Amino acid sequence: MPRGILIALFVLISTAGSVFADADPPPIRFGFFPKHGEDVVYRIELAQESTFRIQTLRHRWTHELVINISGTKPPDCVIGHFIIRNVVNVENAAGDPHYAIARAIEGERFALTMLSYGVPVEVDWPAIRRRVESNLDKSEPGLAASMPQILSMFPPDGVEAVMRALWVTSIPHLRTFARDGSKTTVTGLDLPAYYPVKGGTVLETFGGAVEGTQDLMFVWKLTSDPKMAAQALAPHLRGIANAVTPPGEQMQARRLVDDAIRAGIDVVEAGVAEFDLTPGLIRRTSFQTRLTAGLFKRETTILITRLAPE
Repeated sequence: MPRGILIALFVLISTAGSVFADADPPPIRFGFFPKHGEDVVYRIELAQESTFRIQTLRHRWTHELVINISGTKPPDCVIGHFIIRNVVNVENAAGDPHYAIARAIEGERFALTMLSYGVPVEVDWPAIRRRVESNLDKSEPGLAASMPQILSMFPPDGVEAVMRALWVTSIPHLRTFARDGSKTTVTGLDLPAYYPVKGGTVLETFGGAVEGTQDLMFVWKLTSDPKMAAQALAPHLRGIANAVTPPGEQMQARRLVDDAIRAGIDVVEAGVAEFDLTPGLIRRTSFQTRLTAGLFKRETTILITRLAPE
């Protein structure tokens, strides 16, 4: 889905909730009902564009995530394993730490724990770290040198290092919605997000039937308070500036970043997930996030498509 369309789609559908009109059924939440021992395969496409003035840096890469659930873990989890495969650098992805991690563990099998309704909560992070550190791509010496520090920044559950796409799009598994298209707004929740701003978020959601099908749709938009976002995301913004600024403009860029942080950072995330009642799994998810601060902007798009079971 082209940049900007997904966020605009939220505005369009939220003003036309009658499209999903139903007979006032009780609220529901998307579930996760794979057959134990059967592979659930997702194709994940990630694209990002970072801009400062006229400088633009783009990268895109794809991979497949294979999840296989083998049992339960009381009171509310399931366990199994996952494999990342078919990792492809479409455009300039070599410097992306998430791409580098995926390449380093490609084809390997690691333990996984998920909430029973479909949110990844833990992977075998010590084993993954060891594999990444031993398989680093030496053709990227700068990234290889910084990777130990990068790995140490991830939480000990390891989920955001290897399943970030599933994690940031897991709100449809966490929030209920009314199928009549009515919108719900909640504030201050700490939810999965591409740019987490603790306590400073506004979540708008609604859902309904996908016209002409038996599928259900969940739509969400997450925005953050600009001042709180500036406090939480200042290091991230400085990283964007360093990545896209030519060496001769670094000092000026740092001043502009500081000005932008004082003014506040605008962050918006939006997604659309379609749930397939048979076999009881999300069919596809489209997600977009945009961070804007002064002359700096970064847009990220994630597309997740279930390949199996069909």
